[in-house]
Amino acid sequence: MAFFSCYTPASEAEKTQGEFELDLAAELLQKQVYMRANLPAKLSELALAGWEREAVRALISWGTGEKPLSEIWEEVNGYIEKR
Repeated sequence: MAFFSCYTPASEAEKTQGEFELDLAAELLQKQVYMRANLPAKLSELALAGWEREAVRALISWGTGEKPLSEIWEEVNGYIEKR
């Protein structure tokens, strides 16, 4: 019980900062999950639009970890927008 008697709850500012950090982490995680779930469809769309070589290169980069997912996502979407 001695441990709990000296425990001081976080201030409101600390709670707000902690909540902000959790919200930010949740947002980043949600974005990563979205990109991972939708990248295969984007690669298919890219290949069907005539960018087969670029789609395969992006797939290899993703599979080998050569580039970060966010960079691959931006490249793939850039090619799709060009069509």
